[in-house]
Amino acid sequence: PLDVNLANITTISLNTTTSVNPKNSNETTVHVKGTAGFYSGLLGGYYPLPKDNIIHLYYGANINYFNASNTPLSNAKGYYAYAEKCAFANSIRGCQLADPLAKYIQGKTNDNYFTEAYYPSYHPSYNSLAPGGKSCINQPKSLLQFKPKVTCNIYGNYGLPITKLKGINREYCVPTALNGNGILTTQLGQIGQATVGNNGKFSKTFTACGTGKATIIAKSFGGPPLLPEPTKITQPALVNSVKFTGSDPSKKVETLEYNYAFSPNETTESITIGSYLLGFGYINIIIIMVMAIAIGFVLIRRIMFMDD
Repeated sequence: PLDVNLANITTISLNTTTSVNPKNSNETTVHVKGTAGFYSGLLGGYYPLPKDNIIHLYYGANINYFNASNTPLSNAKGYYAYAEKCAFANSIRGCQLADPLAKYIQGKTNDNYFTEAYYPSYHPSYNSLAPGGKSCINQPKSLLQFKPKVTCNIYGNYGLPITKLKGINREYCVPTALNGNGILTTQLGQIGQATVGNNGKFSKTFTACGTGKATIIAKSFGGPPLLPEPTKITQPALVNSVKFTGSDPSKKVETLEYNYAFSPNETTESITIGSYLLGFGYINIIIIMVMAIAIGFVLIRRIMFMDD
């Protein structure tokens, strides 16, 4: 029989701040800060998560799904094609997020569960022509250029890719229509991990390119982090439980039991990146000057008309 223990409830709070590059409104530095802890029903009250616990951070969505056949390292195209369907297609069944603690459930093939759970997929959409390749592409000079073009399909339909390589980074499909059509981006999935310090605090800073709304996800897989969950236990078979002495291996049954000290949990936070106002600053200066001159001209005409 499977014995499930009641774990303390993990809570994660986020306080993310952003700063837009004044020289490039399409480039934002995101400072993720937060605290993680748990409420103990046994001890009573709130306690910070123990030091060195790991918080996994994601941008937009978690696409680190367990795949026994492929990994991001062995076959990235196959792995993320599967992950895209798991993340965005409601008809796909049997999908499990890669869990770094699930050694006995997901760790059947070369420890895939651990590799996949920790692998970062997020990469800023840097302009390869910029010095050092570390500057985000500037915003278009015309509002007419903002209309997104369909560049992918999460099912691989219509001759469109599900995922593809762009330089050294991989692009993933974010669907914008019910048929699976969408836009390719390198900015999706796991940003990295933050380590919990004193008082349950954690932080991480990264760069995001673009303008609009984004979602930050902070996830704890529970703990203690060094123990598999569930873990293996040995007990007598039910039919032998009364007379079991422990001396007969043939009458022992190995089963799995969850023993979380604090439960898995996650939280999300919406942020704004970039600035349309700054992005069109060099155009706006001209527009504002023209508008100011036009308004001034109208006011002068009105004053002259009133004087007449």
